[in-house]
Amino acid sequence: MLLVDRENLLMNQNTTLVDVAVAHGKTLANQLVYTFLANGETIENQLTFQQLDQSARSIAANLQLNYHLTKGDRVVLLFCPGLQFLEAFFGCLYAGIIAVPVYPPGSGTTWANYLSIVDNANASIILADTTKTKFLLRHFNVTKQESPIPIVDLGSFDISLSAGYVKPEISPSDLALLQYTSGTTSLPKGVMITHGNIMHNEQLINQQITGGYKIGVSWLPLYHDMGLFGSVLQAMYVGGHCILMPPTSFLIKPYRWLKVISDNKANISGCPNFAFDLCVEAIDESMLDSLDLSHWKVAASGAEPVQAATLRRFADKFGRCGFSANSYVPCYGLAESTLLACANKMDPFGPPTILAVSKKQLANRIITDSDDQLDQKEFVSCGKPEKNSIIAVDNDSKQLMPEDRIGELWLRGSSVAVGYWQDAEKTAEVFNFEIDGYAGFYRTGDLGFLHNGEVYITGRIKDLIIIHGKNHYPSDIERTIQNSDAALALDSGAVFTVEVNGVERVIVAQEVVYTAVAQLNSDELINKIKSLVTKEHEIQVHGVILLKPGKIEKTSSGKVKRRAIREAYLSGELAGELDALANWKTMVLTNFLSNRETVKQEISYTDIDVVTTEVIEQRLIEWVANKLNLDTSEIDPKASHSSLGLDSVDVMSLFGEVEKWLGMTIDPESLSLWELETLDDIARVLYEATQNPAHFSQKNISAGDTEGFI
Repeated sequence: MLLVDRENLLMNQNTTLVDVAVAHGKTLANQLVYTFLANGETIENQLTFQQLDQSARSIAANLQLNYHLTKGDRVVLLFCPGLQFLEAFFGCLYAGIIAVPVYPPGSGTTWANYLSIVDNANASIILADTTKTKFLLRHFNVTKQESPIPIVDLGSFDISLSAGYVKPEISPSDLALLQYTSGTTSLPKGVMITHGNIMHNEQLINQQITGGYKIGVSWLPLYHDMGLFGSVLQAMYVGGHCILMPPTSFLIKPYRWLKVISDNKANISGCPNFAFDLCVEAIDESMLDSLDLSHWKVAASGAEPVQAATLRRFADKFGRCGFSANSYVPCYGLAESTLLACANKMDPFGPPTILAVSKKQLANRIITDSDDQLDQKEFVSCGKPEKNSIIAVDNDSKQLMPEDRIGELWLRGSSVAVGYWQDAEKTAEVFNFEIDGYAGFYRTGDLGFLHNGEVYITGRIKDLIIIHGKNHYPSDIERTIQNSDAALALDSGAVFTVEVNGVERVIVAQEVVYTAVAQLNSDELINKIKSLVTKEHEIQVHGVILLKPGKIEKTSSGKVKRRAIREAYLSGELAGELDALANWKTMVLTNFLSNRETVKQEISYTDIDVVTTEVIEQRLIEWVANKLNLDTSEIDPKASHSSLGLDSVDVMSLFGEVEKWLGMTIDPESLSLWELETLDDIARVLYEATQNPAHFSQKNISAGDTEGFI
């Protein structure tokens, strides 16, 4: 009761997060609000509430006085993981400037996406740290391009200007930031989030998830809504302490995340479903005794579908560390709702609700319980929202669906954004709908149902693919594939996902043109498809089927019927010799033209006698071959890791294995590993790093030393 009263008092006295930050800067002046661990282990920087308040004032004053920015102007934020991003973000809020956090550009479509966001936001400047400033300038120099707007290094700001800060009038209806959706489409959508949206959503997160707990740990990217609103801004809202680490430090070594939770007795931390799986796979049993997870009371899972099997696996493995399944808080959220829509936190003394339903009835969009494991699919409850705040609607009739019937989920409330930036047409398509006398609904595009008042997510209307918490549009991936080779038929392919051992995997079904069938090199074409999808979209392909002409099912108007193709794939109908020219899955390649089937066997690592560049390269080759189920002879060390079919999570896992082999802590930023595309370059840099003791965490390994490498 005390927590609720305190929160109501907070909401009454402070109408924006700026008001909260200013108030905490006085009342909680010397209390830590943010700590950043540079490699997930060592403290690099910390901020108290007062220090953050002073820094935000200084940055706001610099934007106002030196760059003549005023309320409503936009500033793109591009930062390495660290507290400078937070200082810049709050500086924008203090100045009434609309912040535009962006995904750091890399290669391929990511650069195009970054530039299109800068253009769409019509921003005044790009505000970056020194590292990203140099990175951008180097890129534009190499490509002979000019930055569309000025690039400003935050390190150049005059910190003494805080006294000149003038707080503008900021109301809850004013825009605070543009939250660009994480999909790979070339036409980004900037979700307009107001100061009022932020305050309402932080209140909702506190009520449904954090429940008054105040010590949080997060490795999530700060430009991602779950990392920004769910972790960082929640700590500010409740007057808590958030301990941050770079995403790469977790992906390289998942143990670091749980160790930070353990060492700091943290009670709040959350992530997408895949991260729980990664911990189960990557953390050795021998490391469990060093973890105490008994203080972890809120383990939020969101950003991608929550899998019941994942929750069980993680709880089974880490139960001996004090982790309780009662701590799970499955969440449903989306950018258009700032972050959180609802969460499963009805009973703090019980695990999440898991519903086992009939697959047969599911096909008819009807929910019925099932005890038959062969006819059973599990769904995890995402909680009980306020009445009429989330409803299921028939997609055709636009009528309200009763409980236990699947429909499109419509959402309304004070967290729902006002629309898409400079896109009235797309805004009108999904915002401000009315049904049964209730107005202000946002059409999510998600399919789901309500059961006993609780929300369950079943899929997407428009076949959106969500991998590692990031959105991918099938049409974008299909376009990449079909434009890659003249042998592939245009507008005659389908990309979709299937569940493999509780994990969503990407499948490609693609027609070949008539003229290419006779001379088709299916091995080469499949490898090209795999590598391009990984390079351009940063996801790994689990299966590729090359189809005979005319085998992709379409509507009468020529649209590809992805769902029907997916069902045909799952039934085995699509992969047969009557339809397919070649069918590759992770373990097996079947070539129907040559009647040949190749099954890849696991490769054993070679013994190591001495640490050299060549030895490291060989171990990298063997790891990649095992990961992709290829022969070592098929791994070209001079080929880019994306062309080999490794996605970003795979590369981070590879670095994690290298840390084990070499007994060293890897910092991709300091070693510039992000700029290295090939295994031989990575091996060279890693060998050079073995000669620098500063890179080692516990022991040094010199040339000729084998301990810790085998």
